[in-house]
Amino acid sequence: MMIEVTPPIHERTTKQLLSIAGAPHKWQPRVVENALVELSKRGVDKALIQRATYQDKRADQFEALKKAKESFDYSDFIFHPIAGLIGILFSTNLKEDGYLRKAEQQRKFRQITGVILLIIISIAFICYLIATVF
Repeated sequence: MMIEVTPPIHERTTKQLLSIAGAPHKWQPRVVENALVELSKRGVDKALIQRATYQDKRADQFEALKKAKESFDYSDFIFHPIAGLIGILFSTNLKEDGYLRKAEQQRKFRQITGVILLIIISIAFICYLIATVF
């Protein structure tokens, strides 16, 4: 059974079909199956399909590496200070989403913020005690 996609599988270029066949996790299984059938009808060598799969895997690895190395930009905090602070303080899925450097920066920022808040609260409490004693 052919699943309908736009443009239809039989109208797509061989390069587009290889892109579908090489990235089955990005498509519905029937679409991939139809693309493989169409590639077979066109006499495309299976080595090209394997190559497309390898290239997609490498592209995914590259994207994951880019995400892992992405960091917070200082300009975010300069031009959008409230959004930047909210983002770094309250984002919860950075590590799970693959943003490893951002997650590490967030952890350090939260620790520093906690220490600063503790110091401010301690100073305020000491000032309160001094004010009530004298």
